[in-house]
Order: sequence, then C-alpha cells, then structure tokens
Amino acid sequence: MSELRRWTEAVTEVADLLLRYPDRANNMWLRDFPKGSCSVVSYAVGRLLLERYGEQWLLVSRTGEPGSHTWLVRDETMGAPAAIDATLAQFPSIESAAFVGWGPSPAEGHFPDFMDAPTYVALADASWHHGQTDEVYEWLFPQLGLRPFDRADSLRDLMPEALAFPPVTLLLDAMLHAAESQLELNTYAIVLSPTDSSVLRRNSDAAMLRGRHASDEYNGLLILDQVAIDDDLVLVIPVSESPSDGDMCFVGRISTEQFAGIPRAEFDGFDVDTLR
Repeated sequence: MSELRRWTEAVTEVADLLLRYPDRANNMWLRDFPKGSCSVVSYAVGRLLLERYGEQWLLVSRTGEPGSHTWLVRDETMGAPAAIDATLAQFPSIESAAFVGWGPSPAEGHFPDFMDAPTYVALADASWHHGQTDEVYEWLFPQLGLRPFDRADSLRDLMPEALAFPPVTLLLDAMLHAAESQLELNTYAIVLSPTDSSVLRRNSDAAMLRGRHASDEYNGLLILDQVAIDDDLVLVIPVSESPSDGDMCFVGRISTEQFAGIPRAEFDGFDVDTLR
C-alpha cells in the first residue's frame, strides 16, 4: 500500500467512525463536523498512524484570519515533507476537501501564527486535550484497535530513542532531579539558548515554549522564564519569591551532558569549560 493511500484510508476510517459517534449531536467538537473538529480528528488520525504503522507525525495548531486550525505534519526524519489536513473542508474558501499529500497543507498560508509549538502525537500531554475530547477517544480508540485513551499516558515508547530522549531532555531531567534532591523549592525557571529551545519545541514532554503561558511545565515544574545565553548551555534556576545570591543555579552543557550546581551569585564568573 502506498503512503498516500494509507494516509487517506486512515482519515476515512477515523471520520466515518466519528460521524457515527453515539452522542455526536451533544459533543462540542463533533456536532458540526468537520467544522470545529480539527484537533480531535488530527489527534485520532495521528494515533492510528503511530500505533498501526509506527509513523511519527506532529500536531500543528495555528491562527489566522479564518480563526484557528489544527492539522498533521509528518516528521522530517520519516521522509519527504507531507501533511494531513483532515478537516480542511470546513474552510471552503481555502479548499473543498481534506488535504492528504506531499508538501504543506493549503491552510499554512491562511494560518500564519503558531498557537503553540508543533507537538509529536506521541508526546501530546494532558494540557493539549480539552473539553469533551476524553469521552470521544474512549469510545473511538477501541474500535480502531488502539490503546485505551489515558490523558496522562505517554506513547514515548513508540518513538525512536533519538526523538524520545534527545540529549537536551536527558540533561534537563538530570538537572531537575539534582535540584529536587538538594532543595525544597518546587518552582523553577528554565533558562535556555535559542539553539536548544528549538530542540525542546519538538521533543519535550510538555512541548516547551508553546507561548510562554503560565501553565507551561516540564516534568511538572513550572517554566517561569527563558533567555538567550551561550548556544551550548542550559540553565535550571530554582526561584523563590525573594531570590538571594545563595540560591543554587544548575548549569549544563548539551554537547557533553555535564552539569554543575553552583550558588547563583557565582554564575557570572563560572568557567563553563569545566563542563567539557
């Protein structure tokens, strides 16, 4: 079966089932299908392609003059660029049918602004799901032969290790663990370079940097701020309401996956070469 046929059949299979959803008339995401159904359909199609065929797709949510919209973009490591925009027909001024094919969705030029960072289907966290989506997936996934839906469940085990556990997330995890073991504070500021933030946009559990909202988290820790520093450094700084020079600052180097905990007052004079 060709890729295009597989993708088209996945869209058709999901859409046909959702149109038969028992309580569709009372579900805010399905009652006007395909209008307003983009996030539900995209996630379901992405889960089907991930679990059935091992394909890695990213959820893309953007805004523009027509409103907001979500569709799927294939991960660049899987091959040529491709997109699945299963509910594009809700915007007849753009297209009258779904888009399944090579290159970008026609919606891309009409929705220029990202609502949040592209998120791997396998790493979509609880904050990505909203409203009455749980009940839809709980009904839909068994019929598709997929794992039961669990808002808190991670499908990270279905991702290649290089994508699921990149060095930047391993380093952050180690730094956070060290911070938790040494300090009682439970709120941290994660400070990172533009280079490393681009990696985290595609790989962290929480799809970090999705707009610097107060609700953004990484492994349950609130992200308070991000600033540009040396391209190969990441900082995790415990924050209190009245920070002092004695607060610990965790400095890490991505290329070596080494880090050190130092008093915040010593950061400006810290020799990063010691982390090589």
